[in-house]
Amino acid sequence: MRGVQENILADLRLSMRPGLREDAASLHALIRGILESYGLPPDREDMDADMDDVETFYHAHGGLFMVLEDFNGALVGSCGVLPRSHERCELRKLYLVHTFRGYGLGKLLLRSAMDWARNRGFLEMELHTAARLKEAVGLYRQFGFERSGLKGATDCCELYFQCKLAPVSGDEPGKARSAEAKSLR
Repeated sequence: MRGVQENILADLRLSMRPGLREDAASLHALIRGILESYGLPPDREDMDADMDDVETFYHAHGGLFMVLEDFNGALVGSCGVLPRSHERCELRKLYLVHTFRGYGLGKLLLRSAMDWARNRGFLEMELHTAARLKEAVGLYRQFGFERSGLKGATDCCELYFQCKLAPVSGDEPGKARSAEAKSLR
């Protein structure tokens, strides 16, 4: 898997790295552009406020936030994971600009996020999304996410999905937790 990931990124002249506080303006622009292309309103003050400081919101709380960056330093994709309990985490902010779709980058981001969560002992991943994001909904279903009867987080993100994460081979379910996830108990 690692070689395939490196090949895709190298072929497209992209790099994947942890999100930084300094990425705030670029992340807001990325998300605004994608949401507006689907006729969805961005919500910088509420739902997207976590983009103001991904280091504090994600990394400092035991989560993950990664970005895809092109060779000019422009952000073209993002994906985050936030612990919700010691067994459950939330996939957040999986975005990819239109010009980089169709290359497997959405799968790469989602697979990376799910692998990260599995390796930390999470047993379930949830997400909230909008029905208009048909490509994303299809991707989530392809990776085993199932729609729940629960309502999404907002009127804009009206769909709620869940996915069971298989434990890392050799680990007892739920035992391979990071120090950060343990602190949520």
